[in-house]
Amino acid sequence: MSTSVFRYLLIFCCLLIVSFPVWFMDTKGKSKGYDLSTITDLAAGNSHSRSLIFSEMGLTGLNAYVGNASPETTFLTVFRYIHDLENLERIWVPLHPSFFYTNDLRSSLGGGMIGVLPDRWVVNLLDFEIPYKDNLYYWNFAKEWLKRQLLDGYYTGSERPENIITIEGAAHSCARVTPKDIQDLANRTVNENIEKSSLNDKKGIFFVRALLDLAKRFNVDVIFYRPPYTSAYFNHPAFNLYKKQTELELQKMLQQWDNIYFIDGKNFFGEDDSELFMDDDHLNCFGAKKFSPMIYKELLTLKAQAVD
Repeated sequence: MSTSVFRYLLIFCCLLIVSFPVWFMDTKGKSKGYDLSTITDLAAGNSHSRSLIFSEMGLTGLNAYVGNASPETTFLTVFRYIHDLENLERIWVPLHPSFFYTNDLRSSLGGGMIGVLPDRWVVNLLDFEIPYKDNLYYWNFAKEWLKRQLLDGYYTGSERPENIITIEGAAHSCARVTPKDIQDLANRTVNENIEKSSLNDKKGIFFVRALLDLAKRFNVDVIFYRPPYTSAYFNHPAFNLYKKQTELELQKMLQQWDNIYFIDGKNFFGEDDSELFMDDDHLNCFGAKKFSPMIYKELLTLKAQAVD
């Protein structure tokens, strides 16, 4: 093979690799087939956003979660949608114990353009960049598949296609966790969360505050909430310092912004409700259906108390 042919072949292979995520991008765009003018509620943040089903609250919502999302990715997701959701009233963001201090390593060109380019230009850039980077990020599924083959019991089956249904733009699992697996799953999940987190990293707090400022600018409420977790996950000792620091930061935000609410739903379900979980820290579709009207009722109570 000549040098020139090899060079062109190498270039072709590189282009193939780089363009791989484009093949799997959502061809319906960010609307995912929904009329954006009807949307009043947006679920952002990480996969814990799947604990919500807006139709069970009597609302019209869109779930735009990004797996393992950090505060920066969450802010960029909200920035991308909020300019087109003209009737948006609420943004829902789930909190796991180390969320404020999570870095998902998704560096963003669009994020650097905020404040430099007009908002609409940035939104158009993010319309391509966020799903592209997300698909690129999840290209490591091949590695995860191999891990599951090598580590006995790693794969719980909760994400198998036969267990997945799509609700309001999000993939929900209807699998039920096996109770005896919860502790091992929790140990693994917590370790993965901690690996992506650092109490010394203040960037997450910056982007959470930026999200609150953005929502206030558009006159939209932000609801931070903890969905139900198993005690093996939420009470894991590795989370202790993160929970303490999160509580301090959250209280500061609640005092500073009047468009923010916090609902702690981690204990809405008990240890005997394992049939409502797909794993140690995610509700399945049955749990989300039950949890959604409960948390909306809590929100209405909070808003009524605020008026009084």
